[in-house]
Amino acid sequence: MYNEAATSGNDKIFVDVVTGASAGGMTAAMVAQRLMYDAAALEGEFTNSLYQAWVERISLLGLVKMRWQENWF
Repeated sequence: MYNEAATSGNDKIFVDVVTGASAGGMTAAMVAQRLMYDAAALEGEFTNSLYQAWVERISLLGLVKMRWQENWF
C-alpha cells in the first residue's frame, strides 16, 4: 500500500534482502514470496499470511507427521 501511494520512485520502499535463521528463515521466505506476488496478503491484523501460518493454522501434529498420507488414528 505504501508504494502504491508513493508519488515518485524516490518515495518507494525497495527490499534488497530478506533473511532469517530457523523459523525466521521460513518466515523470510514467506514474506519474500508474498512481497513479490501478493503483497495484499500481508495486510490485516488477523487475516495476513503470517498470522494464518504461525497462529491460526499452526498444527503440532502437522509438524511431526513424516509423510503426507501417514495415518495417526
